[in-house]
Amino acid sequence: MEHSGNSSLLGNSFGVTRRLWSKEEEEALLEGFHEICAHGWKLDNGNFRVGYISILENHMTETFPGTNLRGYPHIEFKIKNWKKSYNSISSCLATSGFTWNDIHKYVEIENDDIWTNYVQVCNFICMIIMSMVQLSYLFMFFYFV
Repeated sequence: MEHSGNSSLLGNSFGVTRRLWSKEEEEALLEGFHEICAHGWKLDNGNFRVGYISILENHMTETFPGTNLRGYPHIEFKIKNWKKSYNSISSCLATSGFTWNDIHKYVEIENDDIWTNYVQVCNFICMIIMSMVQLSYLFMFFYFV
């Protein structure tokens, strides 16, 4: 597989760079996952054996010689982002009014009200969690003072 070089680095105001993956790189990483699953790296509980990131890094290096992709931080963060996206999509699909369009590969919503209500509920839950975190910090502060 020839590397197209479409990946790039983005900087932010803190001087931290973020890597943008090309479509070819993402496809190669998925191919690497398929290979390690076929060779017994996936455990019965859904996790992977220790060292799977190194195997994926080697796969990417073989697929794209001279790449700067590393197991940490690149592959590990890509997996975290995929999990986050998967969880968001799963959450939507578990809600009435959301359906998966298998032809175009995206989530469809019956109407705008469903989306508005979904966002309001998510924001409300997020506020409750943040309030609980703040209360725990206050408790620790007063407890240790």
